[in-house]
Amino acid sequence: MGELFIEHRDPLFGIIILILLIAVIFLVTYFWNLRAQRRREQSLKKFSQLFDHSSVDKDAKALFERGADFGATLGFLAETYSKAGEYDKAIKIYLAMLEQTQESGEKLLLLESLGETYFKAGFLERAKKIFLEVLKNAPRNPKALFWLMQACENLGQFDEALEALDCLLELGEKSERVKFNHAYLSAKRVLADPFLPLESKREELLELLQNEPRLFRVVLGHLKSFELPLFWKKIVGSDYSLEVMDWLWNIPWESIPFDIISKDKNLMDIYRAKGYVKDAEACEKFELEVLRVMNLHSSKKADLSFEYRCHACKSLFPVEFERCPSCGELLSGSLILKIRKSRNETNLSFL
Repeated sequence: MGELFIEHRDPLFGIIILILLIAVIFLVTYFWNLRAQRRREQSLKKFSQLFDHSSVDKDAKALFERGADFGATLGFLAETYSKAGEYDKAIKIYLAMLEQTQESGEKLLLLESLGETYFKAGFLERAKKIFLEVLKNAPRNPKALFWLMQACENLGQFDEALEALDCLLELGEKSERVKFNHAYLSAKRVLADPFLPLESKREELLELLQNEPRLFRVVLGHLKSFELPLFWKKIVGSDYSLEVMDWLWNIPWESIPFDIISKDKNLMDIYRAKGYVKDAEACEKFELEVLRVMNLHSSKKADLSFEYRCHACKSLFPVEFERCPSCGELLSGSLILKIRKSRNETNLSFL
């Protein structure tokens, strides 16, 4: 009986079995990946059909049908429209290309561009759905994750935005930008929590500010609205006063604790320029000194207006922002002072 199984002890027999096992594993893996690829293609095709293709640019569709060489031209045209703010035209071109494209890799790239355009146009829910679909087919896409984070942030869905950032961290994105966004979103989540007591909010926000000083406008804005004494305590003797001059400029006279701020040169300069403090001490900033002198020696009255320049892309905006509307950089606004003619708003007519 033992002679029947002698062949099973042959080393050659073991090698043959090993090769057969490798072949079986290879075939199973191949057909599994093939099946997964087909499922992704079907998913992308089904997702693409959800869009309203009645708004597709027919000229772009006809041009794309002539050959794949026109795809790059149409993509460049759509990108140009998007940069110029012509989001409707860009979306129509992307939809036309998406309808005609069959290759899943190209579809993902088009969906990514379409999602960015929808985001910039303000269609946040559509953008979010597109980026989720992109990540469903390409989970390790850091660009799609970052756009998804911004879409969730603008929708006020801070938990989901933090989940997207956590995925970036898991992928090895340890950049300062990701960590800064994580701290910012954590602060926004605290502010948006309606069930968190005011004392707990204050403690968590101050801890975040200690770890990330660039959050000062986010944290101080909350303190100014809900805990004004603590706001002044954080401002006095700090470097924040000139950075939040737009807030300090419009605080009513009766709400300013002059006994506390009297030793802070920067704060006193602001209210010298405002006309609340009348003495002979000059202001260090040129714009404030001009207003101080005019308040003391001129019958003409002037005021300060404020603009905000992104230090990343140098775009200028008339209202403050937390994330630059142009380049998306976070808390990148620099305060620009402008002297303007004072207006007596009590005499303005709305008729």
